[in-house]
Amino acid sequence: HYCEYPKLNHNIKALEAVWDYAYDKVGYLGTNIPIDHCYECGFDGDFKSTPHGYQCPQCGNDNPETVDVVKRTCGYLGNPV
Repeated sequence: HYCEYPKLNHNIKALEAVWDYAYDKVGYLGTNIPIDHCYECGFDGDFKSTPHGYQCPQCGNDNPETVDVVKRTCGYLGNPV
């Protein structure tokens, strides 16, 4: 199982509850939370995707020099036979 979550800074217990449940009941669990950061306004969370890159949803900053955007791209290829 692979789960995407919103920013959970104010509800860490929710994420811990998922991990606690999965510990004994799920063979594999991956979790992602948004960790994008704007150095102009201090926003932490998930940036908006635009045709020209990513943009801070709070102040509109899209300068690569003053934002830190981290996204995960995962793909699994398998041949079970």
